[in-house]
Amino acid sequence: MYIKNYEHKKTAVVTGGAGGLGKAIAIRLADAGFNIAIVDMNAEQGEIAKKEIEKHGPCMFVQFDITKCDECPKVFEQVYEKFNSVDVLINNAGISKHRGTTDTIGVPDWDLTLAINLKGLFFMAKAAAPFMEKSGGGSIVNTASIRSYLATGDRTLYAITKKAIRCVNAELAADFWRYGIRVNSISPGYVLTEMTKVHLDEPGWLDNQMNIILIDNMVLPEDIGEVVLFLASDESVALSGCDIPCEGGLNICRGKLPESGV
Repeated sequence: MYIKNYEHKKTAVVTGGAGGLGKAIAIRLADAGFNIAIVDMNAEQGEIAKKEIEKHGPCMFVQFDITKCDECPKVFEQVYEKFNSVDVLINNAGISKHRGTTDTIGVPDWDLTLAINLKGLFFMAKAAAPFMEKSGGGSIVNTASIRSYLATGDRTLYAITKKAIRCVNAELAADFWRYGIRVNSISPGYVLTEMTKVHLDEPGWLDNQMNIILIDNMVLPEDIGEVVLFLASDESVALSGCDIPCEGGLNICRGKLPESGV
């Protein structure tokens, strides 16, 4: 899927784009012909990622903390000044530092997780909208999680924020249509990133992962990039306010059915 024949070269802003899933998404969009602006707090990783992405297409790096909500418009001012458009926002930045049940959640845990996963996401979308309208419309893709569908009780705080993202989709989609902006999200499950690869040598780890999905391989960051490209492009013009699970069927069947089909 390529977008190089549009009237103007489109620009995508990717938060959390200095590594992992965000960087993989940025590379896929660059390969498809987008100008890329990665936004991240980590200056060193951001510059390294920028150089890597530039092998695939034009890229700029904006060091920014998305919890500084009043300053979010400044990000898009910089991007618009360089590329003369803002067409896509990939709201990918997020954290999952707190792992535990409800009784272990403190106020600092709550405030930090919501500030990044929800508040920052919302105000980045709000700030992007005027620039997208000026560019002729656009697409916002928010990164939720398969935990927005599941309740496991062990990562309660993270799951709460990811469930809320799907509500944000609906509200922003109902509001931003007047600007020509579509809003959707993706819900990845277990993705084989650099972070998760460290578990490959652990006995039984890969078998456990494969036993809860319905495909023959673990989902890769590049696989997520393909779904995001679809939502970012006009190929998905019929979708707004939607979420696409990208989890190899985990949400349908947590644990494969026996061959008998029972």
